[in-house]
Amino acid sequence: MIQYPIIFIHGIANDFAPWTPAILKMRGETPHYEMRYQTKEKIFHNFDGTISDSGSSFWNVSYYLDRPLQESFFGHLEEYAVRLQAMIRLIQKLTGQQKVVLVAHSMGGLVARRAMTLDDDSWNSVYRIVTVGTPHEGVRVSPKLIPQFRDLQPKSEFLSELNRAWEMHVSFDPVKKWGVVGAVSRLSLLKNGLRTDAAGPGFVAIGSSIPFGEWEEAIQAWDIPTLNTAHFGFRVATRAGHNELLDHPVTYGAIEWAFSGEKK
Repeated sequence: MIQYPIIFIHGIANDFAPWTPAILKMRGETPHYEMRYQTKEKIFHNFDGTISDSGSSFWNVSYYLDRPLQESFFGHLEEYAVRLQAMIRLIQKLTGQQKVVLVAHSMGGLVARRAMTLDDDSWNSVYRIVTVGTPHEGVRVSPKLIPQFRDLQPKSEFLSELNRAWEMHVSFDPVKKWGVVGAVSRLSLLKNGLRTDAAGPGFVAIGSSIPFGEWEEAIQAWDIPTLNTAHFGFRVATRAGHNELLDHPVTYGAIEWAFSGEKK
């Protein structure tokens, strides 16, 4: 198993809390730390210098400033990606590890993918990434007035730039380092790829969480992962709600995949 630092990244309007139960369930004797971006010159963390013998550690990070009202109305995903990039680099420095594993929920998956594509060093620093319930093709109902919601609209400027940059990096590095977890809620009344992981259209559709049309194959085998597909190193669909994915067997399976392989 690969023993890189594993970084957990929250979704919209969240913080450390959503990933904490999963981290506590998985960590065992592995150290667990928190990190929050504050300014370009200051990033809070509680790292005490302790890492496991293998070099692994768990990190629960927040790209939101500790000003939730300001973030809710003025924050945008490109800015969050730059903040996350800075935190990843600091974690590398603190742990002495060249690579990390990213596990991101919901909007955090877009922030994480964008952070990876900001430059070549950022791309190469990520061994694998798992996105869980992430709207890679946007969200059908997303208000335009608030920047981070505007970024979540299908074919937004942010998503277009992310996809362009991602395709460019993949063309030079075809290693399938991306794993996706998508879900359909039992409450969803929509059909086909529009079925969401909650009761309404404002949540994440299966066609968005497992993009490129691969959702169609994924739902033919619920809860059974497929490795090395056309676009992903790991792909799985399940019947669950959006937040249920934070503590779900298929998500733990995806994280296990993220640690598999030989260390590079």
